[in-house]
Amino acid sequence: MKPHCDGIEWVCRSIRERLDGMLERHNKVLVIRFDVRFPSGYAHDGKNAELSIFIRRLGEILLYWGIDSQYVWVREQVSSGVPHYHFVLMVDGSKVQNPRGILNDAERIWSALTGVAPGGLIDHCRHVYSGTQTPGHVMVRRPPKATTGDPEAHWREYERSRSDALALGSYLAKPQGKGMAPPRVREFGASLL
Repeated sequence: MKPHCDGIEWVCRSIRERLDGMLERHNKVLVIRFDVRFPSGYAHDGKNAELSIFIRRLGEILLYWGIDSQYVWVREQVSSGVPHYHFVLMVDGSKVQNPRGILNDAERIWSALTGVAPGGLIDHCRHVYSGTQTPGHVMVRRPPKATTGDPEAHWREYERSRSDALALGSYLAKPQGKGMAPPRVREFGASLL
């Protein structure tokens, strides 16, 4: 079901629900933010067919490797004739500590779908804001149940990394670029809980 006027709230809630669900199942969750763009001059029909295939193929690769995952995506279109997509992908951090392999797979899949050599169409979202390099990913570690070390420090680190992960995903909720999809074309989506 396509969210209507509360799409921004829906995106934030969806990211939070999926992150919390992943943290219930896994002691570490790697949260990866990336963007997917079409090549210049791409003949796009206005629908999300390529995106659906992309999500299915990336999911098949993760499933093959036994990596539990959840995702949220949004479609945006501002001044170009084609949309672009923003993603937050959450994976079992005990199996994946670095997003490079997943992002390489995403580039290969998107390249095959668009017919363009890999490189540049999957943005790893490592940008500089106010002179500070931001990572395109965050590892969230659940505090250990054992009482070793400083339990309060573990909880503070957990809360900080969870907050960083939610902030990383909050970019998807910006209102700019939304509302340009043709009728009956979704602008938001997420994996099933």
